[in-house]
Amino acid sequence: MRLLLVLVWLLASVGIASADESTVDPAADRKLAAEHYNAGRDAFTAGRYATALLEFEAAYALSHEPILVEDMAVTAEKMGNVDKAIELSRKFLTLVNKADEPEAVEAATTRIARLAGAAPIGAAASQPAAAPSRPQGADKRASHRRATIGGSVLVAGGGGFLVASLITAVLGGSLANMVENTPLTLPALDDSLSRGRGLNAASGATAGIGVALVVGGGLWLGLDRRKRD
Repeated sequence: MRLLLVLVWLLASVGIASADESTVDPAADRKLAAEHYNAGRDAFTAGRYATALLEFEAAYALSHEPILVEDMAVTAEKMGNVDKAIELSRKFLTLVNKADEPEAVEAATTRIARLAGAAPIGAAASQPAAAPSRPQGADKRASHRRATIGGSVLVAGGGGFLVASLITAVLGGSLANMVENTPLTLPALDDSLSRGRGLNAASGATAGIGVALVVGGGLWLGLDRRKRD
């Protein structure tokens, strides 16, 4: 927004206006407009856009400066009020001398086009070209590759879990033989039994996971093969 320019304009108007308070006092209006503008600028900077919009509206009502309408449009867009932002931008374009405010005119024109859903002039060239459509056969091959890789990984992982289950079962058996052949105190016996139960539980859980992965991977591969056939 052309915040500094508007502020300078409003404050300068205060100095050249009449100071006669017995009648309508343009200087007082300009001073009040500047106060509203400053409050709106501060609110906008702080992200309090609803307050900023009210302050800019008050400043415009007193000064009738067109650039304030553009400030209001920017604020309305920040608030997410698309319809009001478009309305204010169009109003600004009807009020402003386009030769005096070329940057603001361009900003308002671009905003209208963007918010109305139409790309601004020249924007099409900056947009990336649409990606070429993928052939249907390429999609099928990609799906087949995903199924083959995914199913194979599941089967291999399941096999690994089954091997781990077997190793755990062997360790549990070795521990049981050691307990049977070695005289142990009660605490040592209890500890050995606890470890044996833990190994048995781990072996069973690992085997269950392995079987589930193998079955899942096999089903995935089988379904993919059926689709290809």
